[in-house]
Amino acid sequence: MGTAGIWVQTNAMKILPYLVLLAALPFQSCKKSGADPKSELPTATTTGAETLGFRVFGGVWVPGGRVCGIYGCADNQVEASAYRNPDGTLNLQISAYRTGTRLNQAFVLTVDSLGGPGVYPARLAVPKSNGGHVNNQLSFTDNEFGGVAYQSLLNGATTITITKVDTVQSIVSGTFEGRLDESTNAGRTIELTDGRFDVLYNR
Repeated sequence: MGTAGIWVQTNAMKILPYLVLLAALPFQSCKKSGADPKSELPTATTTGAETLGFRVFGGVWVPGGRVCGIYGCADNQVEASAYRNPDGTLNLQISAYRTGTRLNQAFVLTVDSLGGPGVYPARLAVPKSNGGHVNNQLSFTDNEFGGVAYQSLLNGATTITITKVDTVQSIVSGTFEGRLDESTNAGRTIELTDGRFDVLYNR
């Protein structure tokens, strides 16, 4: 091998670790938050557009990636279900997932007694007048980091605002925002802002 060839080989080996590190940086960033600073929030609509998104970790979080099972793979999309309570209100749950290489995150929104448009404080175990409990809740779980879970707690300032309920077309739309506390470490929190959803339930 000539002198030039030896020089190229030697210096290539020197810079290779730096190239590998640079290539890994985008993946490390994704693993850290799952939020994409380049993504855009879905438009706040009330048509049953099957959308959900919010800002967290300095970026936008929307459902993404794919889930695979025994029947094949499918894109992660927002899912909503509801059942009617004895008093005629709806118990609504909306869930969304974001998965990928070294990424596995879940978001869940619950309204225990949805009676129509309005503001619903998202707090755990608020007593009802009939002796039961209202469980309006926002939760965000990062399953890649030992299952770190954040929830809207009793003393939190977190709200869900319902802008539309159509029980004929099965549409629920609204917004949400507030602070979530880590379930095992009250001193660690995250902020969700500009949250919005427009879903069809039981579809």
